[in-house]
Amino acid sequence: MAKGWNQPYLAELSGLGRIYISQLENGRKKASISTIEVLALSFKMSISEFMKGV
Repeated sequence: MAKGWNQPYLAELSGLGRIYISQLENGRKKASISTIEVLALSFKMSISEFMKGV
C-alpha cells in the first residue's frame, strides 16, 4: 500500500471499511468517484494525482 500504510490505518483515516479497502485493492469492487475523492484526500492528493497512471 502506498506510503507504507496498512489497510486498518487507511480505513481509520478515510472512514471506509477495511474489508471494502481490501476489495478495492484486490479488484473485487470498483470505486465510485466519491470513494476516489475520499482516498485521494486521505493521501493528501488531488484526484488527478491519485489517478495518475491509471
